[in-house]
Amino acid sequence: QRAAAWPSPPIPTLQLLIIGGGASGGSTYGNYPGAGGAGAGGYYVVGNFTPTSGTVYTITIGAGGAAVGGGDYAGNNGANTVVSGTNGYTTVTMNGGGGGGGVRGAVGGSPGNASGGGGGSHLHRSGIAGGANGNDGGDGIQNSPYYMGGGGGGAGGVGEDGDANSATRAGDGGDGSAWAIDSVSRGGGGGGGAYYESDGGGIGTSGGGTGAGRNANIDGAISFIAPTAGTANTGGGGGGGHWIAAIYSGAGGSGVVIFSSNVEAGTSGSPTVGSEGLLTTYKFTASGTLTVP
Repeated sequence: QRAAAWPSPPIPTLQLLIIGGGASGGSTYGNYPGAGGAGAGGYYVVGNFTPTSGTVYTITIGAGGAAVGGGDYAGNNGANTVVSGTNGYTTVTMNGGGGGGGVRGAVGGSPGNASGGGGGSHLHRSGIAGGANGNDGGDGIQNSPYYMGGGGGGAGGVGEDGDANSATRAGDGGDGSAWAIDSVSRGGGGGGGAYYESDGGGIGTSGGGTGAGRNANIDGAISFIAPTAGTANTGGGGGGGHWIAAIYSGAGGSGVVIFSSNVEAGTSGSPTVGSEGLLTTYKFTASGTLTVP
């Protein structure tokens, strides 16, 4: 009697999410409020692909842009996240997001394929155009006494202009995008900074930071709201800054790389290993490698 044949091992099938580092928001000085929110890092999904056995992928995670303050400064761009591989794999680079604009004219840097930063409020500075894997930043608005920075672009939408919310708050950051494998939304743009009684900074979601603002006077006291940073490992942009010298802009959130696989892979660099249904996920928040069995 013939022995039963062993079942063939599964063919490795991977999916991949790559996000660049988010930028930092712009800053202000003197009595000029309302800097631009920062753009999110480039966001790219590679659908099902079948790599050659033994392929080694090398991962480099882009850092978020450092906060700025104390002057009319554009935010710092985020750093690039890169996945390269052996056996003919084409290297994929997601650029870091573009920095938010300074209040009076300092313009955020080109974001490459990522999202652009929002414009500063003084003299209606324009937001920066985003690239193929991001979206545009919103325009800053000067409607004295309201000064509202534009929101940074996000992976899933453009940043709002500074007057999108009337005088309620500055421009919100652009929406992020949720990866189908884990349904987590990442890559939100940073909110623009604002200044006037009851004005709030623009809101950031999906890892984007909220812009600086000022609460209404309470018994003669003024309460200033500091901007917040983009969330680590989401590529979110930081919030736009305020003119108070001690309040810098929000820093950008670092990027991330996540593989999903139907087979167990070898790794270095201590990624977080999880599961989504029948798939194993490998989340890289620092440099490392993944080897296909």
